[in-house]
Amino acid sequence: AGPWLFGAQVSPAAAVIAHSGGVAALAAARPGLVVVWCHSLLGLVWLLNWSTLGASLRARKVVDDDGYRSLFILRPSAAWMLLFALDVAAFHPFASVWEYFVTLGGSKLVV
Repeated sequence: AGPWLFGAQVSPAAAVIAHSGGVAALAAARPGLVVVWCHSLLGLVWLLNWSTLGASLRARKVVDDDGYRSLFILRPSAAWMLLFALDVAAFHPFASVWEYFVTLGGSKLVV
């Protein structure tokens, strides 16, 4: 599920950023969505760095496999998904879950 969730966050943002004036247009159309994307992408970068640190510690036998999965993969991923859900609840960038999918995570609002 991780790669799908990663792609669901990065692909729409990349499409809007690649479009000239895309971020400004999106901010005008859905101000909350830009904030949600920023928080989500920063969370993903943190999550990738944290799991890389965990992999390094696992390779050095500092953390066992169960500890790696629990401390560096499952719990941080669950926290990231919870924070995304809280952001969506706070900023209401979409009218429904269906709109999220129809607009490809908001990228079709601009591109």
